[in-house]
Amino acid sequence: MLLGEKLQSLRKQKGMSQEQLAVQLSVSRQAVSKWELNDSIPDTEKIILLSDLFNVSTDYLLKDGIANVKECQVSVVSKTDRYINWLGIGCVIFSTISFFVVWILEKIYPAPICFFNTETQKWKVGLDNFIWVHGLESLMDILLISLIVGIGLIFHKQIKKYYGLIQKKLKRAK
Repeated sequence: MLLGEKLQSLRKQKGMSQEQLAVQLSVSRQAVSKWELNDSIPDTEKIILLSDLFNVSTDYLLKDGIANVKECQVSVVSKTDRYINWLGIGCVIFSTISFFVVWILEKIYPAPICFFNTETQKWKVGLDNFIWVHGLESLMDILLISLIVGIGLIFHKQIKKYYGLIQKKLKRAK
């Protein structure tokens, strides 16, 4: 299947006219017609826009031998993405284990001092008292931040994608 046939098929699947596609790509209707007739080829920028618009890879659009979108849908995860995911998993595991260790230590060595907070009119007991007596508030804050950062790193691709969608909507609104 050639590029023109793929473009025409994808455009029709979306229920778009050549005119509507041309408006979205900021080209003339005649340019879209020439692409579909294989009389010309869109430039690189337009190929990328078409790829995003139709949610297909650029390989699918450009490689003539690929007739089916599914043939080209290979999950490609870069090394950087893998490292970011592993770093996120490491942060979450480290934080979780550290929280658990503090909790176990509180059970084994309960804090002997009970503190009455005059502002809240409540006694500090249990884990809260253990953290206060041993001055672990900063450590707990660091562990909480590590946990949040770890979760953010694990879901960084989804967050980035969502942020990109918001930016597109804001640009359209202007």
